[in-house]
Amino acid sequence: MSTPNNHIPTILIIGAGPGGLLLYHGIQKHLNKNVKKFYVKIFERDIGPQDRWQGYNIGLHPNGVKSLISCLSESLVSRLPEVIPNPIHENEYHGRIYCDHKGTEISRSTSLYLKSLFELATMPTYSTASIISYRNRLRDLMLEGVDIQWGKKCIGYDESDNEVWAIFQDGTRVRGDILIGCDGINSPIRKQKLPRLQLFDYGITQVLIDVAPNKKLMDRIIALNGNFLVHKTFGQDGDTTASMMRLIPIENNITENTPDDQIHYRITLIYTYYTYWDKNINVDDNNPRFNCTSFTTKKG
Repeated sequence: MSTPNNHIPTILIIGAGPGGLLLYHGIQKHLNKNVKKFYVKIFERDIGPQDRWQGYNIGLHPNGVKSLISCLSESLVSRLPEVIPNPIHENEYHGRIYCDHKGTEISRSTSLYLKSLFELATMPTYSTASIISYRNRLRDLMLEGVDIQWGKKCIGYDESDNEVWAIFQDGTRVRGDILIGCDGINSPIRKQKLPRLQLFDYGITQVLIDVAPNKKLMDRIIALNGNFLVHKTFGQDGDTTASMMRLIPIENNITENTPDDQIHYRITLIYTYYTYWDKNINVDDNNPRFNCTSFTTKKG
């Protein structure tokens, strides 16, 4: 691609999820810090930041935390504890516990008392340590200061030696010099660029939900599995159940007099099973509510 010496290239980013947003911030921080070397435009198919449920608890390992610190501005880095709360001192084990279908412990990873997410960033990349974050809150933080073009679903692109045009479902086209697809597993950009690349189906299905137990129920959960933030249980037929949680209440106005039934916690539950167990399940990926007309599994 040949361009005039005074030409400032335009980067088009498709997708304003955590990946696309982190890329945007990284370009601004490292490439546009002193002199603007790139114009950056970012597009998102959703009509607004709250158009779809933005998700569950996610685990961040040392590499993930290092990437956030490296790419985000200093002001946003200083606010990361708002969305990735610092661990409760000597109360949250940042490790995993594994049990069989009867609840008997099989093994556990090394338990760590982390003081903060910044401590996690100093650990080796091969460390199994992680910290649980709220994905939706993390995305909201990364949206700050970013000019998103909402309601722009990319369906493909045209390219020549000197330019690339992103094509959108609403009939519009936007010119750029570099096009980057951060639009997920069903990316139309990837499908067009690498038509022979096929997704490998492992033959498993995962169902994720968020639940909000009150303190009484949470105390019972801790009594069973301890203060490990990630629990995984193996079923008899190859299925597994996992949970990811923080021992931090959802509510911000908790006092010593707040009743236990008014204090809630957020847990993400993940059930994994063989896809061939499904019968007549109708799922709409664009709607978190779906109709399940029949769902049977092996007994176990």
